[in-house]
Amino acid sequence: DCFHLTTATLLGWSPILRKLLNCKRRSIPQIDEVEDGARAKITEEAVSAVVYGFAKDFSLFDGATSIEYELLRTIKMMTRPFEVHERTPHEWESAILHAYSVWRSLISNNGGVFLGSASKGTVGYRPLPAE
Repeated sequence: DCFHLTTATLLGWSPILRKLLNCKRRSIPQIDEVEDGARAKITEEAVSAVVYGFAKDFSLFDGATSIEYELLRTIKMMTRPFEVHERTPHEWESAILHAYSVWRSLISNNGGVFLGSASKGTVGYRPLPAE
């Protein structure tokens, strides 16, 4: 899902993707339990659901250049116990807007490829090659 891929790429946080990609940090028990455990995954899903609920009311953020501070504040409060708490509201806003931009491209083009580079701090979209 674009949201999880984008938060992993731009914010360095997605306990759900860590689990799916089998790259949980098991060698450090506290990090495995707190950062990569069930509570973190549930929180990530809850953040995703809250953002989606908000996005539905605003055309999936089509044309948006900002997000209401109250939503960003809520996300910061929800993620306070996790490593991603260090990310600023501006970083969350950018990640959300980028995630929804890619998602809208995937929807409008009936698929495609999610592109992400954590080292460059970018996400994007590429259409599937024509048959």
